[in-house]
Amino acid sequence: MNQFFHLFIISLISSYSLGQVNKSDYLIKEANLTITLPNLSWNLTDNQKDETILYTFKRDPIVDRDSNNIIPAIMIYVDEARSYKNDLIMYSIWKQKPFIEKGVKIDKILTWQDSDYPLSFKNSIIYKCHYTSNSIDHIFYMIHLLNKQKMGVQIYMDMTNSISDICEKEFVSVIKSIRIK
Repeated sequence: MNQFFHLFIISLISSYSLGQVNKSDYLIKEANLTITLPNLSWNLTDNQKDETILYTFKRDPIVDRDSNNIIPAIMIYVDEARSYKNDLIMYSIWKQKPFIEKGVKIDKILTWQDSDYPLSFKNSIIYKCHYTSNSIDHIFYMIHLLNKQKMGVQIYMDMTNSISDICEKEFVSVIKSIRIK
């Protein structure tokens, strides 16, 4: 009984320190932001707190039609963005530049002015993109936002085309769940 209690307390402390609110909600405290993971197949696998803070979520592997184990990922970067003076467009241009230079192509841009914009706050932009790596086609989402605390948030979601029938719904679910507190 005592050993069970200690394991429970350790589990509780670990969940709290990593920002987990419940099994699928995560508080990204540095950005005052929450996301909801679509199901229990997603897990926080990395949390680095340097000058730029990184949260990495990975999904349990999905076997595609070619029997490849594909592991979709969601990466959330948080950095200080005062130098952008609340200019989301400038922030977004600089943050997407390394991806564009590596061949990522933008297919669709969504802003708060679009009727199908899934976020409830204005200072954000969503890009749906694609790229090819090692002859494998990928779907890639980039979300950039600036919060009232002058923090910049970059959310990147990566999957292969071969699992888009499963994973794209999950990505859209996560995007719709993004909340600034």
